[in-house]
Amino acid sequence: MSSGYLEESRSIVLYSADWHPGVVGIVASRLMERYYRPTVLLCLDAGLCKGSARGIPSFHLFQGLSRCRDLLLDFGGHKYAAGIKIKPENLEMFRERFEGVVREMVPEEGFIPVMTLDAEAGLDHLGLDEVSKFLDLSPFGAGNPEPVILVRNVEVLEPRIVGGDHLSFVARQNGRTAGAIAFRQAHELENLDRRMEMAVVPEIQTWQGVRKVKLRVKGMRSAGIG
Repeated sequence: MSSGYLEESRSIVLYSADWHPGVVGIVASRLMERYYRPTVLLCLDAGLCKGSARGIPSFHLFQGLSRCRDLLLDFGGHKYAAGIKIKPENLEMFRERFEGVVREMVPEEGFIPVMTLDAEAGLDHLGLDEVSKFLDLSPFGAGNPEPVILVRNVEVLEPRIVGGDHLSFVARQNGRTAGAIAFRQAHELENLDRRMEMAVVPEIQTWQGVRKVKLRVKGMRSAGIG
């Protein structure tokens, strides 16, 4: 996806006859998270374009799609997620209409990512027992968002880029450590400070029968401590 496309567009509508129906929803979610645009991904199924849509907090996805209903064969969903079906010949008209609807419904500040923090905790309160209780609340989705925890004054040890675009490191706080991964944030390597504040989703990773807490970092910034 070109940067020029994103600079000019306030929505993402992509189609390919080669995509599998089972993955378009997952990929639509990832694109929405990365580019913070209402996103529709479509594949070819029985001669029709079918797919999934994902919205951002400032845009009511179902209401937006309702304003395109004359171009759609079928659609259904809610504010943050929807499924749609459309004839291939209507795809370009839908892309233009949907872009116009998003521009009309969402002010410029609505495209600035907003992160909701559910709690603040130290690494000593994010052990296996505590994180297991978080995971008991799953499955997570639009109606049941995964918990995001603020952790302050974290040392970043052994930072390295993995997979070309991800930042992996060891987080340490008051002698307690945990592995951490920041997906698609390799660019943050040059911004790491002596102490960082992090918004993390705690997870449990099992490797060779050993269970450990792993932190998925959604965002981070300098703690401002010299």
